[in-house]
Amino acid sequence: MGCALLMSVAGVFVGIRSPWGVKTPHVAHGVAVRANHENDLVMFDANDGSQLDFGAAHIWWESGSVSGDGHPPCLRTPGRKVQVDVGFVRIAGPDGGSRTQAVWVRCP
Repeated sequence: MGCALLMSVAGVFVGIRSPWGVKTPHVAHGVAVRANHENDLVMFDANDGSQLDFGAAHIWWESGSVSGDGHPPCLRTPGRKVQVDVGFVRIAGPDGGSRTQAVWVRCP
């Protein structure tokens, strides 16, 4: 019994920490705004106070029943603030640190 429990706990730990396979992103709700016409920078302020920026040209998006890659429809107008959900993951760096990377955005 103890061995089975130990193997189960070890399996869960390895599964969560494994670099292989699909990872479920964290989701934050907040306000996003595209910075300008010159580049694709989007700034996101989550309701929990955290901030994140990402490139609109390189993000998967969903809007109602439509989805695509790059330039979400709700973030095409610079300066327009939009309530969105952003999926993000934390990525470990080679120096032991980490950074947060946006992986998708859901428009209203």
